Amino acid sequence: MTKVSAVLTHGSAQLLEVGYPYDQITSPPGSIVDDQGRGAVVNALRLTVALTAAACGISGGVLFGFSVLVMPALRTQTAGAATAVMQAINLTAPRSLLMVPLLGSAVGCIAVGLQTALRSEVPGRPLLLAGAATGLVMMAITAVYHIPRNNAIAIVDPSSPGVGAAWAAFEPGWTAWNHVRAAAGLVSAGLLVLGRR
Repeated sequence: MTKVSAVLTHGSAQLLEVGYPYDQITSPPGSIVDDQGRGAVVNALRLTVALTAAACGISGGVLFGFSVLVMPALRTQTAGAATAVMQAINLTAPRSLLMVPLLGSAVGCIAVGLQTALRSEVPGRPLLLAGAATGLVMMAITAVYHIPRNNAIAIVDPSSPGVGAAWAAFEPGWTAWNHVRAAAGLVSAGLLVLGRR
């Protein structure tokens, strides 16, 4: 392979000649430039992981609050009152700051998953991949299960005779799958934190 020589001077008295392969002259493996580039990538990934873990943890925590506080409280109300409160929540939630960590967790999990999958040398790779996948499970459950059911309960008249049957069909499944997505968000945050170390 063709070699080129880089001459490094130290003061005016010392010369050191080092040979590098021509196709690696811009950033030889192990050089300062190469190490700095890798370090920048690792630091960017670590920041993305930290932000994603925070977003997943916040989202999972809010959903956990629904499982242990909001839904049990609604079960103490009449079907009409519970339906009216749930409709109000579903109108408020998409306009609230909750959307920042909820959507941010999805974007972050995709970013972490792609960056980690494409770089086999990333430290904590299995944990990061598992954390990203678990975070996406939380969002998938929300999109596939909860949003359609929220839309369905939104058109129910809380004062109609059929509200009891509508709430009975809505609440048990909604709550059960909320347990799952809350757990997925919290587990995702934990895995990402462990993988970042």
